[in-house]
Amino acid sequence: MVATLEEQPVAVLAIQNGRKNAFDDLYSVRDFLQHFGPLRTPGLIRRGLILETEIPAPTRRQTLLAHCATHPRLRGQGIFNALFSHAMSQQLLPAMADQVLVLDVLDTNVRAAALYRSLGFEPMGHRRRSGRLPTHLAATRMQYRPQGH
Repeated sequence: MVATLEEQPVAVLAIQNGRKNAFDDLYSVRDFLQHFGPLRTPGLIRRGLILETEIPAPTRRQTLLAHCATHPRLRGQGIFNALFSHAMSQQLLPAMADQVLVLDVLDTNVRAAALYRSLGFEPMGHRRRSGRLPTHLAATRMQYRPQGH
């Protein structure tokens, strides 16, 4: 999903349902090229590939929110909150009724972690970190726990 302002992308979130599709990578490359252009896409893909080797893919019982981002100049204005709320109201999240909603947040991104907690996400616990993962890419998996559950 992409939120736009004056036809420019300002916030994104990807929904991965834990089931594999042979064309997932091609769809991602197409979307990155479309929204970020040919100059930024290789760096985004390289970072994603590093993260994929260290951060576990969602299980079949999980819907993963991935690549959550808001344009730096527009952060703190409720754009991602609105995008998330829209996805929930349209019943896009979780992707399937029997799945739990999870996301990964960089340990260094305190502001994003606070946003996710305000939306109802809680850390799932600590996992052992690989020495291959650069410190600035270390992340914590969070699970959505709606109010009253």
